[in-house]
Amino acid sequence: MRKKILIPATIIVILIIGIVSFYLWNNRTVSTITLDINPSIEINLDKNDKVKSVIALNEDAKGIIGKDLKGKSLDNTFDLLITNLIDKGFIEDNYVDVIVYSNGKLSSEDIGEKVEFSFGKKEVHAE
Repeated sequence: MRKKILIPATIIVILIIGIVSFYLWNNRTVSTITLDINPSIEINLDKNDKVKSVIALNEDAKGIIGKDLKGKSLDNTFDLLITNLIDKGFIEDNYVDVIVYSNGKLSSEDIGEKVEFSFGKKEVHAE
């Protein structure tokens, strides 16, 4: 009787461990992007370059970050953040100085280009 219970229980435990491991592996952060415009914002992306989280790194950033960014593309996230930056008065003139740092599969240069594109007509200096 004990062997009849032990084998199915072992199989169930192995399946649970496999499913949890698969979920954690596929849901990990692959890239982290930090934008320092003052306010400073950190964006974490999954393996499909979808937003996992957006973190305010200072007090000013708390009013910039929207609640509905999780799962959005990086381009859509940049567009929303930039719109909020303009609406809140952090960007007023035609020149924006942005410090960009990327850790992961996306390079800082690639992110800098995306930021420049998202800002549109504003002159952007991305470092």
